[in-house]
Amino acid sequence: MKMITTFWNMAAGLAILTLAGFLASCSVTTSPDDSTLAPKAGTNLIFEEYTLDLKDRSRDTTKRVFERMDTILAAGLTFAGETNVLMAFRQNADTLRLKHKTNGDLLVYQPEISVGRFDVPGRWVRLAYGLKIPDTVTVIDVAHVVGGANDSLRITIAQTFEGPTTVLVEGKPISVMQLRVIRQQYIASGTSSVRNVEDAIYWYAPSLGYIIQENIVFTQQNGTNTPSSTGTGRTLIRIEE
Repeated sequence: MKMITTFWNMAAGLAILTLAGFLASCSVTTSPDDSTLAPKAGTNLIFEEYTLDLKDRSRDTTKRVFERMDTILAAGLTFAGETNVLMAFRQNADTLRLKHKTNGDLLVYQPEISVGRFDVPGRWVRLAYGLKIPDTVTVIDVAHVVGGANDSLRITIAQTFEGPTTVLVEGKPISVMQLRVIRQQYIASGTSSVRNVEDAIYWYAPSLGYIIQENIVFTQQNGTNTPSSTGTGRTLIRIEE
């Protein structure tokens, strides 16, 4: 059984959830629109990581801010059917593999994960920064009966392009594309159930070939109990080469 991980695995304190939904919903194959756009190997991207105020998704200035570093390990790799892949190590997280497409889309490799009894194989996920087409899908809706217990899993994904904007890094504006991804997961086993919702916004900088800002609100509801939410964000503050 594999560990369930967050899509970006961005914060040790963030509730566990994965954007596995894209895995079945997006048909991603190797295509000729490969791009070599990526930071060079050895580059360090330094991020501020902070708690969100859930009222408006702004920084909660009463909470501690941490610095986290992403290190570019290699670029131009061939991996899982794609070429010109970027590999980065994220502090307090897993290794990240990205692929920028010349149409503006971004591929992110999602490793194999498990949700309860259900295993999902690893594969590429397409974030539609270039296609800019809203999409809502039912990714999986299955049930297993094991030893008399009925286990079920349902995952839905909504992806919406929210347009171009800028993010300030070291006082300079960097052009980014903003994408909102809402993933809902419902898993039930016997009389127990858990509903998870991950509402994420990702700001992708095509000039860097990297996501430079993230804003994630995670909500979990156990059975009919009152839902609880946490929010975490991170923003690039400098680049060290």
